[in-house]
Amino acid sequence: MEPGELPEGVILNRSVKYWRSGPWNGMSFIGISDMDTNYLTGFTVITDNQAGTIYFVYSLTLPSFPLFLSSLGALIQMNWDAETSKWVNNEIAPKGPCDIYGTCGSFGICNDTNSPICNCLRGYEPTSTEEWHRENWTGGCIRRVKLQCERNSSIHDSIADRFIKLTGVKLPDFSDYSALNDAIDCGDLCLKNCSCVAFAHSNGISFMGKLPSVQELAVKRLSKSSGQGIEEFRNEVILISKLQHRNLVKLLGFCIEGDEKMLLCEFMPNSSLDTFLFGLFSAASI
Repeated sequence: MEPGELPEGVILNRSVKYWRSGPWNGMSFIGISDMDTNYLTGFTVITDNQAGTIYFVYSLTLPSFPLFLSSLGALIQMNWDAETSKWVNNEIAPKGPCDIYGTCGSFGICNDTNSPICNCLRGYEPTSTEEWHRENWTGGCIRRVKLQCERNSSIHDSIADRFIKLTGVKLPDFSDYSALNDAIDCGDLCLKNCSCVAFAHSNGISFMGKLPSVQELAVKRLSKSSGQGIEEFRNEVILISKLQHRNLVKLLGFCIEGDEKMLLCEFMPNSSLDTFLFGLFSAASI
C-alpha cells in the first residue's frame, strides 16, 4: 500500500513502480475494473495518521479467496471451482500493457484496442516524435498551447481554459483530494490553481446510515452535475421498485429535494451474492 491523501495499492519492480491500483474511493480501487463498486466486497483500507500506517484488510465473514503476487509481478486471486474441485487462478492485475505504470508517459492515454496503443491527450503532442514512431512512448506528451495562467497576463487573451471529459481512465498519480460534492465546483477550484491540470468527480456517492428503527441502510446520493432530471430519476425509482428478487437489494425509499436526489436501499453487511459465487472481483475475466 502506498500512503497519501488517496491511498492506493502498488506493485514495485525493485524500487520502480510497475503497477498501481488507482486511489481507494471508500469501496474499491478505481483502477481495478473488475472490482465491484455496486456492493461492498469485504475489503477495507484503514489509515492511522497518528501511527503513520496504512493497511488493507478483508472481512472474515466472507468466503476465503487467496491473493498472492506471482514471480512475474502479477496479482493473482484464487477461486474454488466446485465442478473440478480445484483452485483456479484469476489474474487481477496487470491486465495488459496499458495497465503497466507509465506505458504512455505523462499526458499520454493508453487503449489496448488501438494501434498504436498510445496517443496524446487532445491539445498535446509527443515530446519526441522520433521516439514515438519507435513505439517508445514513455517520454509522454507536451501541451501545444500554454494554459491561460501560464501565458503573459499583460496581453489581452479571450481564450479561456476548459476541460475535456474522459472516461475509463485512472485518476493520475500525485493527485490531491478536495471535499466537494459538485463537478462544477471541482472544475472551478482546479482552474484557480495553475498546477492543477485535471480533476475527477463521481456521479454517485454512497453512505451507510440508520433509520430510527435501528435498521441499517445504504444511501446513494446522485451528483447535482450528473445531468439526470427529476422525471428520469422518478422513472428509475419506479423500475427498481418493480424488480423484486431475493438476491437483489430492496429499495426502501428515495428523496428528491431541490437538486438533491437520493436512493435508500437495503444495506448488505456481508457483501453481494456475486462476491460469494465469483470471488472478491468480478468474474468477467475468469
